[in-house]
Amino acid sequence: MARYFLVPKPLAERFDWLARAVQAAEGALFNAIFRLAGLLSPELAIRLCGGLLALIGPFSQKAVKADRNLQIAFPERDERWRRRTVRGVFRSLGNAAGELIKLEQIWQERDRRLRFTADDEAAALLESLDAYVDAWSA
Repeated sequence: MARYFLVPKPLAERFDWLARAVQAAEGALFNAIFRLAGLLSPELAIRLCGGLLALIGPFSQKAVKADRNLQIAFPERDERWRRRTVRGVFRSLGNAAGELIKLEQIWQERDRRLRFTADDEAAALLESLDAYVDAWSA
């Protein structure tokens, strides 16, 4: 797991006091965001977390690494495409964080929020898996 989000790792490792201060600030920032998201509806919480991470993520060292990886994987794509893709990755990560923050509420409201469907072949496979698990749980 990453120890630093906003400060470059070499800088943090060189100045221990800086690393501790930045980690405390990052922790306070993310804690405030998570608390605020907890007060919002799931839809707003997801948009808040996704938007904030899309805003700050591209300025992190992780974005530099993601951009380098995209350059290698997609040499034909331009810088603008890579920037949009990296921003999208961070937005998706923020959306997932917002969903996790609101997961209990989403689950409690699952009858209204979630719909499960499966085609006949998938349903048959699920039934056979259920029978398999039942045999081992006895």
